[in-house]
Amino acid sequence: MALATTVSVKEQNAAEFKELLERVLAFDPDSSPATRLVNIINRRKARWLLAHIDDFFIEVDRP
Repeated sequence: MALATTVSVKEQNAAEFKELLERVLAFDPDSSPATRLVNIINRRKARWLLAHIDDFFIEVDRP
């Protein structure tokens, strides 16, 4: 997630931003009980970031 919010935004690479955040959402938080809470929080943040993508990029390709 850090790569998406720093490098992808700085370079205005919306496709990479979406891809990285979709990876976060695809990860099963229950697969690692020791980091479950962190993974749930990161998934929530990833959903928020994707919902607000227009706030980070000048141009976003919409399907």
